[in-house]
Amino acid sequence: MQPASRCAVGKPGCGGVGTRGRDGSARAGGTILSLGRGGSDLTAVLLAEGIEACRCELLKDVPGYFSSDPHRDPAARHLPSLTFEEALALADGGCDLVQRNAIEVAARCGLPLVVRSLEEPAPVSRITAMRAETPLRDPVASGAVAP
Repeated sequence: MQPASRCAVGKPGCGGVGTRGRDGSARAGGTILSLGRGGSDLTAVLLAEGIEACRCELLKDVPGYFSSDPHRDPAARHLPSLTFEEALALADGGCDLVQRNAIEVAARCGLPLVVRSLEEPAPVSRITAMRAETPLRDPVASGAVAP
C-alpha cells in the first residue's frame, strides 16, 4: 500500500505545499478526473513545477529506492541517488515506486525528486539529472497532508 500523501517543497524560505494528489480537473467545465494509480506522483510534480519549487518530495511506504523490494528481500540495498534515466529504467523494469510519467515530467523540467518514507525522515533517494554525491541539507519534509 502506498500512502496518498505528497509534499512539494517550495523555494527556500517559502515553506511547503501539501497535496493528496491523484485527482485533477479538465480545463473546460472543471470536470474532476482521476489520474489513476500513481497519479499523486504526477500531481505533486506538476504542482512543484507550477510553483517553481526547488525540488519535489514524494512520501512513500519505503525510504526511497532499493536494489530490490525491501519488503521481500532483507538484503536489499538502499539507493541514495539515481539519475532520471536510471529511475526510468527501473520503472520500465516494473518498479512502480514513482509513476513513470512523473519521472518524465520532472526530467523535462529539471526538477529534482526526493523519495522518502512517510514514517522515517531518513534515508531518502534523490533523482536528479546527474547522480548526487552530497547529502540533502534539509532532510525533513516541510509539510504533508495525511490521507
